[in-house]
Amino acid sequence: MCLAIACAMVGAVLSEVLDGLRRKLANIGLILPESSEQVFTRFEETIELGIPLFLLIAVVIYFSTRNLEPSHAPAQRREGDN
Repeated sequence: MCLAIACAMVGAVLSEVLDGLRRKLANIGLILPESSEQVFTRFEETIELGIPLFLLIAVVIYFSTRNLEPSHAPAQRREGDN
């Protein structure tokens, strides 16, 4: 579960870095070809699609492992038990 949340967080940061990367690099004097903008945009959008998927995976893992933990409720006694 923690790994899925970490992947979502890394994806959010990486997506933010890639958003407008060509423009950001141009501000510091690095000029990239226009074709690189398409590559970065597609990569960024793909990462953004993965963020909710990783969070969904974390929620599914949380609730599936929660049901496997032993209950803290007292066990019911059956007839014949002392």
